[in-house]
Amino acid sequence: MSIVAQRTWTSGSNGPKTVEELRKAMAKAAGSKSGKDLISTKFTDDHIFIGHSGDAKTLSIKLAKLRERPLSTLLISSMDASAQREVLNWIANVPAARLTYQHGVWTIANAGTTVQAVNSYKWLTVDMDELENMNADDVDKKKRKWLKESTKTPQIACMFSPNGTPLIYHLDY
Repeated sequence: MSIVAQRTWTSGSNGPKTVEELRKAMAKAAGSKSGKDLISTKFTDDHIFIGHSGDAKTLSIKLAKLRERPLSTLLISSMDASAQREVLNWIANVPAARLTYQHGVWTIANAGTTVQAVNSYKWLTVDMDELENMNADDVDKKKRKWLKESTKTPQIACMFSPNGTPLIYHLDY
């Protein structure tokens, strides 16, 4: 199922009119959802390799080749279990000045809305230039040169779902 995130949400005539009311409404909406229901499709496409199978090395190579970038990072920890906590944390900590209301429409600014995540996550980063310069025999033996595993606590940003529930949309790591 595709969950599209957007910067704006039309709250209607009975919807929240202040940032405090918006935070309460978003917390209530997020509190009734969990896991993938709080993660946008764009986030999944950018950070998680769907339909994958195999070990971390195989996944990393496949993802890096699909992205056609010299460095490609793959989130290897699932956010499903922590999505609700992350979204509620974002709701509580996103700067009020970055949430604006005008004529019944709420807007999340496109900059300055990331907040420190609650949890740390595992990542793999592939250096495609290094990988492509290796002999096939060396890919396993020298994987520390082209494949880096790390644990990071990213900054998380959310955007609205069509019904106003915040969705995890972006990470800075």
